[in-house]
Amino acid sequence: MKKKYITAILLLISAYAYSYRINVIDDYDLIDKEYIEFWNRDELIKQIEVLTIELLNRGYVTSKIIDKEENLVIIPGKIQKVILQDNSTKNAKLKKELLNLNKLEGEILNIRDIDEIVSKFKKIKGNNVKIRVENIKGSQDSNIIIINDFKPAIYPKISADYSKGINSDSYRGFKYVVGFGFEQLIGMNDELNVNFSLLSDYRNMSLKYKIPIRNNEATIQYQYTKDILNEDVETIEREILLNVNTDINNIDLNNSITINNKRFNVRKNTNITNNWFYEFETSLVYTKLLNLSGYYVQLMLKPKIGINIADIRAYKKKDYVITSGIDFNLYSKYYDLITNVIYNKNMSSDSVYDRYTRKLNIYGIDNIPLSIAKTDKLIVMNNKLKYPMTINKINVIPYIDVALGSNFKEYSTGMSIGSKFKYKQTSINLEYSRSNKGNSVLNLNLGFEF
Repeated sequence: MKKKYITAILLLISAYAYSYRINVIDDYDLIDKEYIEFWNRDELIKQIEVLTIELLNRGYVTSKIIDKEENLVIIPGKIQKVILQDNSTKNAKLKKELLNLNKLEGEILNIRDIDEIVSKFKKIKGNNVKIRVENIKGSQDSNIIIINDFKPAIYPKISADYSKGINSDSYRGFKYVVGFGFEQLIGMNDELNVNFSLLSDYRNMSLKYKIPIRNNEATIQYQYTKDILNEDVETIEREILLNVNTDINNIDLNNSITINNKRFNVRKNTNITNNWFYEFETSLVYTKLLNLSGYYVQLMLKPKIGINIADIRAYKKKDYVITSGIDFNLYSKYYDLITNVIYNKNMSSDSVYDRYTRKLNIYGIDNIPLSIAKTDKLIVMNNKLKYPMTINKINVIPYIDVALGSNFKEYSTGMSIGSKFKYKQTSINLEYSRSNKGNSVLNLNLGFEF
């Protein structure tokens, strides 16, 4: 602040006998300050420095404070243009629209805007984004220049899983998943993931495509599953899922539509059960990061409700099923809590469908073999104690899980002990689990990403 400006202010208010006051004109409420009080020149300088620091702390890095008509005036630094230079697309104008970058033009520049832009581009592994803020000469406004150097690549991954039931008939055996990831197919920060698993008695293939649309992320997924139960019986399932995730003030709103067709084939006499399911589900996901004396804890709350139609064509009937639930999860460095509650109700009949019931068994929570009969009401709680460490560049996480499941008529508990190892793009997870009913499972999982 220039000395003559400070002197002028002091002369203006010299008629006051005690403390002095000067108004702060802040039309955009950047710092929520109406005036400042001071006793002398040094304190005035200090107060102005405090206001400047407050502007910076709130992220307004191009805004400034000036003197105008005997007041302190906050002049906002606005974004005049967002300029995108991106080698992954031939239509930068459309990409700006899809990534919702146009909305920044005319807004007051905040450092959080830069962080948000970076996060949008960092979702794509092949992107190398740099951002430059250029001040417009003779103005407080700036242009944001986004330079993205995309390097195309295919990202393969392999996951193999083996589970063996001990002292029980439960047995999952071996399965694997091979996947490939493709980025920027049309240059709009879009992604395509292809996964498949081909075993003698089980086949699965899925295609998943994601693309950002302003504040939304749209996902369309197709999945095909063939499960050969024995030489005569098989199930074939096809599913199409459309999901739209919308970010609203740190709350994710998820809306999904699912069309599912499941056929149960008896090959000897070709009896076929052909069921169709049409489902709509909406959910809210609220996350909050807490700093408890330097110990970070992330909370996640997810209520959800669904309306579903079960079209059972063999019996020429339709059932309407309401599904609901709530997830409450807590994640920290040494402890995780995962809680799921579901309640489903067939509004048309007493029919029970596997899609809307759950049975906790070897396929339960983190391989803990909880055992509860199929039910439309369920609460599950999983507590995990872990101790992450690094040994010779290998990330190691030993852990103990304790799980509880109940359908409000019976309950089951289980416990697992295991350890996860990760070195660069290779991961290994070894785990032993046991329930209170004596069911035990040994599980080994290997994962590779290239």
